[in-house]
Amino acid sequence: MEVDIPPLLFPLPSSPLRPTNWRWQLAESIAIPRRGRMPRWLTEYSDRYVLMAVDHLRGVISKTSKSLPRETIYQAWQLYNSPERVRCRLEARLLAGMPVDDVAAAEQLPPQVIEAFTALFFDVTGCLKATDYILGRAIVNQPYSFTPCGVGQTVKQLAYNCGAFLLSALLLELGWNTPWDRALVGPDPGLGPHMRILLRMQDLPGEEFSLNGKAIA
Repeated sequence: MEVDIPPLLFPLPSSPLRPTNWRWQLAESIAIPRRGRMPRWLTEYSDRYVLMAVDHLRGVISKTSKSLPRETIYQAWQLYNSPERVRCRLEARLLAGMPVDDVAAAEQLPPQVIEAFTALFFDVTGCLKATDYILGRAIVNQPYSFTPCGVGQTVKQLAYNCGAFLLSALLLELGWNTPWDRALVGPDPGLGPHMRILLRMQDLPGEEFSLNGKAIA
């Protein structure tokens, strides 16, 4: 879980300390001010995604929302609050360096939803070479934990290090895959016995999740 940062301590977008969902936190700070007016420098960093999230949080339709409807923002928010396997799989694909269109095809979701999720909740696409930031923020600095809450972090770490193909093999082994992963890897992921043992140290039960009535694997 991301740490909620008070508005006055909110890091600049260029800060190495900013959370991956900095745009959403900034939108919340603007749309729902905790006390008084927000500092001017907060609003100076409001790009179109922040403004659209503010509109969504306020329930207002404005010109900034025409290119990305509030329904798209809501679906991105649903993904952010989805079961671990769904959100982890999506974040791992982004960490593996997959383009937005490829992630959308793999997840069978509209590209604009993936684009909104990436911008508002997992802004890593422009800083994948910043290893310390990725480990500290996107993987939450516990890359090889095998506690019940650490399986997703392990998958994201391996996706970041090894790329999309191995990620699909890992997802197949965990049962977190989509049909796209099966088509990419084939019937046998080809993982060695040691990797299989490590992955099966945690057997997480599946949870049903749907986005606008459509079941997400």
